[in-house]
Amino acid sequence: MTRKKHLQSHTFHTETEFGHLYVIISEDNDNPYELFAIIGKSGDEIAAITEAIGRLVSLCFKSSIDIVEVYKQLHGIVGKSKWTSEGNVLSIPDGVARCIRYYMESKNIEIKDEDSKTIGNNDEV
Repeated sequence: MTRKKHLQSHTFHTETEFGHLYVIISEDNDNPYELFAIIGKSGDEIAAITEAIGRLVSLCFKSSIDIVEVYKQLHGIVGKSKWTSEGNVLSIPDGVARCIRYYMESKNIEIKDEDSKTIGNNDEV
């Protein structure tokens, strides 16, 4: 599939233990098409992992995987957490999920919190 030269995008922000996280979700025909995740001043490895999350989420969107399912997989992953004015961000993947949730809320896409799974160090995937 050839990428269009111009896509409508929405930018979201949250804080993580590793710095400010910016998530840009681009749309094609009002559907999420790609996601860019950028984390500030975090070091090469953390920046690379954050970029990888964005690339994989983009692949999900381009493969028609429902955004709610993508959100459910990332939401609740536990790492180094950061308390913010909007609650606890549990990790970078959880921060990306939070930004995806902001996007879904802006599009009136519903999600039931009880359906979201929490993945921690001792939990089975």
